[in-house]
Amino acid sequence: MTNPQENLPHRRETAAFLKRSITLLMAIVCFASFTSFLHVSLFLRGNLVETSATDATVSPLKIKAMESRSKENRVPHPKKKQGMKKEKKRIAAVDHGQRALRTSGNEATSQRSRMIDSSSTSSNKKVASKRKKKLDFIIAGFPKTGTTSLLYAFGDHPEADIASRERCGVTNPMTNDTVAYSKLQEALSELSPSPQVKRAIKCPNAVYHAYHAIVRLEQHAPNAKFVVGLRHPVAMLQSYYNYRVTEHYDKQQNGGEEGGNAETIPPLDRLIGVDKEWRGVSTDSTRFELYLMQFGKTAVEANILHAMIPRGETLAERKNHHWAIKPNTFSIFLYTLDQLEDTNNAARSQSFREGLQHFLDLQRPLKPVGRENLNHFVGKQGHPETVDICLPKYKSLRQILVRQGARSARWIEYEFLSSQDVLVANRDHFLKSIRSWGIDPCDQSAQTTHEGSSTESKTEDSPDGEKTVRQLSSKATARKRVFAPGKNHKIEILPVKL
Repeated sequence: MTNPQENLPHRRETAAFLKRSITLLMAIVCFASFTSFLHVSLFLRGNLVETSATDATVSPLKIKAMESRSKENRVPHPKKKQGMKKEKKRIAAVDHGQRALRTSGNEATSQRSRMIDSSSTSSNKKVASKRKKKLDFIIAGFPKTGTTSLLYAFGDHPEADIASRERCGVTNPMTNDTVAYSKLQEALSELSPSPQVKRAIKCPNAVYHAYHAIVRLEQHAPNAKFVVGLRHPVAMLQSYYNYRVTEHYDKQQNGGEEGGNAETIPPLDRLIGVDKEWRGVSTDSTRFELYLMQFGKTAVEANILHAMIPRGETLAERKNHHWAIKPNTFSIFLYTLDQLEDTNNAARSQSFREGLQHFLDLQRPLKPVGRENLNHFVGKQGHPETVDICLPKYKSLRQILVRQGARSARWIEYEFLSSQDVLVANRDHFLKSIRSWGIDPCDQSAQTTHEGSSTESKTEDSPDGEKTVRQLSSKATARKRVFAPGKNHKIEILPVKL
């Protein structure tokens, strides 16, 4: 029989072993449980991240493929089937909405792009149209020299498009440059944009503000050409004055001048000198050389230009208005009313029109120019102030005009026509016409003497008793052309002693 005291240590070792085994087994079970829990947690987290990323960036077809793989890997709990169906519907609705938004967004973008392209194309066309509409030539005066007749003549020409009425905004010295340019663009907007058409405007007073016309047109149309008409000073002053008289009564009839606001018409023989002018009419309005000098084609003395400025103006006003010229590259075509209305010689008249045609680069010939804008309120139908300048009481006035006319004619012939930028047609006929300015057209005996004498070298038959043309020409040759830069890009004239 075994003693219990002898087996006690053995039992204690067995109990300790069992205790250690149970502890180890529990540790293994806990570790396995923790590992399984961690694995499941990581799996669920990765699935959620993938689903959220797919909703944001992956295409609908890829989402469906993921959903099918997810169904194969795990079986949903029966209670979750209804919730999963709702989730599918929500995803499908969101996907459909996104597709709709993308489609509408793409359509809107494409439509907006088309609108932008269309607007940019139309704006480019407008800009191109504006760029094409440059002024090609201007009928620049003088008043009552057939400018309206030329307007109608060019209006009928297939290669020309001219504004239907006077457009003097670009040459108006009382407006700033911005307004002047807008007035010019307004006039050009009515004309054809075709590059085969010559665009033109008519402004008979442009030569009276030649400096402003040159400065502004030089920026807009540096290749534009000037067409300038001349006329015997005596006939021009009478026609210009009677035109203003008729205009005065027309305004009264239209309600423009009533009662105490009615203007008093001054007598013609009081309009002597620029400071005595009435609506632009004075003896100085026929001194063509004073205005043609401002084109900068000849040598000019400052005191000559200074003489035409009204005495009431300040020095600054004088500089801004007339006491400045600007040399330029504009071409000028000079003609006389005698040439324009020449009905005595058909061949000579045709030659004149051909000269004007070639000057303006027209391919088709000009038709004979008619007489337009005639003043019918003369003679028996005239107003009380309408004048006949050939009356004896205007003899002293005519002498002033004839004296000035002879001076203007010599300057044009021997100085202005020397410039390569100044052209005439039928030079002999032109010179014969301007040389008659030194003769009183109302004096028939003087006219007869003038017709029978030669004026090629001298002008002794002129009533002003001026020096011979050759003497004047020699002085003009010795004269120097001196310019000094002034403010606002003007060129002021320095006096030059002979």
